[in-house]
Amino acid sequence: MNKKRLMIVAGGTGGHIFPGLAVAHFLIKQGWEIRWLGTSNRIESKIVPKNGININYFDLCNYNKKNIKSFISSIIGFFRAWKKSREIMKKWKPNIVLGMGSYISIPGILAAWSYNIPTIVHEQNSIAGLSNKFLKNFSSKVIQAFPTAFSETEVVGNPIRDSLLSLPHPKKRFEKRVGRIRVLIIGGSQGAEILNNIIPKLALKMKNYIKVWHQVGTKNFIKIKNDYRINCFSLHYKITKFIHNMEDAYAWADLIIARAGALTVSEIATVGLAAIFIPFKHKNRHQYFNAKILERVGAAKILDSSHLTVELIEKILKNVNRKNLLEMAQKSLVFSMKNSTAKFTKAIINTLK
Repeated sequence: MNKKRLMIVAGGTGGHIFPGLAVAHFLIKQGWEIRWLGTSNRIESKIVPKNGININYFDLCNYNKKNIKSFISSIIGFFRAWKKSREIMKKWKPNIVLGMGSYISIPGILAAWSYNIPTIVHEQNSIAGLSNKFLKNFSSKVIQAFPTAFSETEVVGNPIRDSLLSLPHPKKRFEKRVGRIRVLIIGGSQGAEILNNIIPKLALKMKNYIKVWHQVGTKNFIKIKNDYRINCFSLHYKITKFIHNMEDAYAWADLIIARAGALTVSEIATVGLAAIFIPFKHKNRHQYFNAKILERVGAAKILDSSHLTVELIEKILKNVNRKNLLEMAQKSLVFSMKNSTAKFTKAIINTLK
């Protein structure tokens, strides 16, 4: 019996990649063959091979409709990426193609559609992105993480890595925990400039009250490291370009300060963790609405990046303790969807029937 073949088209940020990897590993255990399609100059080129999955590449520049030269160049780039995707699919012959959102998924989904290969698109955010709104017209099926992105569309959640699903309940993690409040800082897989500028100052100001584990991204890493004065306070600060072992980071933390990407919000709800969100101001404000899901139940606070200061975060941190952080963590579990990967893969299988 021939194995079923799934091609995943995703890249650019961890929020698009890690849910796809969760699905990939689940289906590999079911006997499927998986191949990835992405770009060679973004983080999928590093993360996907480390997960033992073969990846093919196309070249794609950033889409910019404000600059006419850049816009024309990006349209040509999309056409070339579409053509390259067709070549790859013609050779590998996938049974179905999965797009995980963002403009990187467009060439692959359109290539599959042109060959009449079944396609499925997943929207991770509470507000649908432009790419998925477009690709909905070329997809055999659309699924979503939250019920607000598309009407009358199946909700499957965001697939979560197995390593996070096995973390102990927050009550167990907080047992016998004493000392400084542990603050995890995540600015997304590429870091966040506003957090990289403010948090080192906050950490130094509150050095007797908090411990910090900060994912800063690769840009200006040395400068940020110096901002922390790591040589003076190495016992209380950990600065990394990228956190590969997120299960350890979540297990360690009492509180997370982060952007509000869909995967971050879903992971926080799954592991149970109090959060302070500083949503990135996209045009459709999808990060704000992602964060709002946990804020409504008292599991998170939302801060406007336009008014973000060291003093504002300091005031919040000085008014929390582990008792109320645990209460917030437990409230976040209301939105945990630990069977998301199974529901997601069932949707893929049903699309082939």
